[in-house]
Amino acid sequence: MRSFLSKLTTIDEKDLTTKELKIVNFIKTHLKEIVETNMKIERMAQEAGTGYSAIYGLLKN
Repeated sequence: MRSFLSKLTTIDEKDLTTKELKIVNFIKTHLKEIVETNMKIERMAQEAGTGYSAIYGLLKN
């Protein structure tokens, strides 16, 4: 997750799909909670209102 978080600072948001942007915004807004609870991708997807496969896809980029 750490490498993904560092990647967030270099992502050009205009290159993201609507789902990816929703995920990035959720992570930025809820970062403290995500880290403190060691939030699983399935829960993150549910709370962000997207599928977990979209999160996995974003993590791979």
